[in-house]
Amino acid sequence: MIKFGESNKAAHMESLMILENAPFEVYQTGSQFFGLATVESDADFYTQESAEVEIYLEESGFKLLSKSIYADSNTIAVYNKAGVDVQLEKDVTKKRAIHEAFQRLTPDKQNYVRDIFSKMRYGKFAVQAVWELLYLVVEEGKASR
Repeated sequence: MIKFGESNKAAHMESLMILENAPFEVYQTGSQFFGLATVESDADFYTQESAEVEIYLEESGFKLLSKSIYADSNTIAVYNKAGVDVQLEKDVTKKRAIHEAFQRLTPDKQNYVRDIFSKMRYGKFAVQAVWELLYLVVEEGKASR
């Protein structure tokens, strides 16, 4: 369940419908995915980067926020429309692996991860560093198989 404040709920819902009808896979991330959302939270999603994705988002009214807002090695662009961000990933399987690992954790371990993320909530540099570490772990895991 995505939490939004009432002030911009209709605009959020329009953006979410655009993503729901997208001709590509879109995955939830951020505070909504990790269970840290409040009514002030935006909604964050991610997908595999491609020219087709960028065209679809732009034609649907999403605006390019940055090509470097997250500054991690996998997130290469972020688009936004009405409080809904879409992160374009170089390799979506890396981020999927991290999210799937989180979902396999026991509830107490999920709460531990949430606690770490909540303490870093306003420290984007720290969050970037954690994502870089997680991507490295995923890469090392692939290499050791």
